[in-house]
Amino acid sequence: MLRLTSYVLLLAFTLALASCGEFEKLKKRGGPDEKYAKALEYYNKGEYVRAQQLFEDLASSVSYGSERGETVLYYQAMTNYQLGDYILAGYQFGNFYRRYPLSTRAEECAYMSAYCHYLNSPPYTLDQSDTRSAITQFTFFIKQFPKSPRVAECNKLIDKLYEKLEMKSYMIAKQYFRISDYKAAIASFQNLLREFPDSKHREEIHYLMARSHYLLALNSVNEKAMERAKLAMEGAQKFKTTFKDSKYEGQVDDLYRSAQKLIERLEREKKAGS
Repeated sequence: MLRLTSYVLLLAFTLALASCGEFEKLKKRGGPDEKYAKALEYYNKGEYVRAQQLFEDLASSVSYGSERGETVLYYQAMTNYQLGDYILAGYQFGNFYRRYPLSTRAEECAYMSAYCHYLNSPPYTLDQSDTRSAITQFTFFIKQFPKSPRVAECNKLIDKLYEKLEMKSYMIAKQYFRISDYKAAIASFQNLLREFPDSKHREEIHYLMARSHYLLALNSVNEKAMERAKLAMEGAQKFKTTFKDSKYEGQVDDLYRSAQKLIERLEREKKAGS
C-alpha cells in the first residue's frame, strides 16, 4: 500500500513537471493561434494563472480592432478578476467598455468595472476613494443602461456604499465630540446631515449638536458664550419639535434649562458690568 501511494505521488509529480515544461515551451515558442486556444482552454478549466499569462502575452500582439483583440481584452480582465486582482481587473473592464462600447460584452464590462471598485472598497475606517469611485461608476452604469436587469443590484450596492460613507462621517464627528473639539464636532455633524439627510443617526446627531453648542458656550468668553448658548436652546427646541417621545427627551430638557440659566447669568453679569 505504501509503495502504491509513493508511486501515485511520483507519477503526479512527474506529470506536473511535464505539464510545467509544456506550458513554458508554449509561452516561449508557441504561436499566437496556439496560445489563444490554450488560454481559453486554461480559463475554462479554472487554471487562471496560466490563462492570465497567455492572455498577457497575446495582448501585446493582437489588434484591438479585431474580434480576437476584443476577446483577449475581455478575458484579461476576467482572469485578473478571478485571481482577485480587482484593481487591475477594474481598470481592464473599464478599458474594454471604452474601446468596445457597442460590443455585446460592453454592458457586462461596464458593470464589472464598477463592481471591482465595490470589492476594493475598504472598511469605513480607511480611505474611501474606491467607495466613491464605485458609486460614480454604478451611477454611470444606470444612466447608460437604464433597462438593464443589473440596475436593481447597482442600486442595492450604491446604498451599501453610502452607508459606509455615512458611518465614516458619523464616527469622525463623534470622535471630535469625545475629544471636546466642539467646533469641529458641530461642523462635522452639519456636513453629515447635509450629505445624509435621512441618516439613521439623525436623532442622536441633533442632540449632540445642541449639546456641543452648550459645552462650547461654557468654555467661551461672555460675548461668544451668549450666542452659543442661544444656539444650544434653539437646537434643543428644534429637537423637541422634530423628535417626539425620544430617548433623549430628558437630556434635551435638562440641556435647554441649563442653556437658559447660562444666558440669564450672562445677562446679569452684563448688566452688573455696565
